[in-house]
Amino acid sequence: EFLIPLSEHWMLKPRQDLGVGKDFEGGDWVLILATQVQGLYTRPWKNLVFTFGTGVKYSFSDSSTGLYDDDFARLDVGFDTLIPFGLDVGKRRVDFSVYVIGRHYFRELVFDQVLQDPLVIEQEGEIGITIGSTPLPRIWKFNVPRFLIGYRFAEDFRGLRIKFGLPF
Repeated sequence: EFLIPLSEHWMLKPRQDLGVGKDFEGGDWVLILATQVQGLYTRPWKNLVFTFGTGVKYSFSDSSTGLYDDDFARLDVGFDTLIPFGLDVGKRRVDFSVYVIGRHYFRELVFDQVLQDPLVIEQEGEIGITIGSTPLPRIWKFNVPRFLIGYRFAEDFRGLRIKFGLPF
């Protein structure tokens, strides 16, 4: 992942993921690949910072027997508002953000379940908060990213997303 500045407020963020997976019940090794391109528009206003993010992602998996072969594409649109706490720790301004993200899968995601009907997701939403500081704190030589907790939901799906970093 890297950032390409397009203007004072616009940033292009391409990303490439590559990995392998293994079914340890005697299954295949699986190649997993994802390509994503995001556009981020950031605009400060008074003591707030607004960020609009949009992106498209394509991901696929490939196994030697074809049992685990699958793919999906999705469109993301999100909005984030960074708000200062009014608290400084050293030279760092502590802040939090509130965000919302909508996701549309171009082909439904279908998750088989043993005792229930399959879980099908075509539209998904997320709302959440992040907490961090500006500039980012450092431990040894590494920046400590923002902490995020989000509530993800779809028609028959509810879940929490916890991660370090920005929402999009």
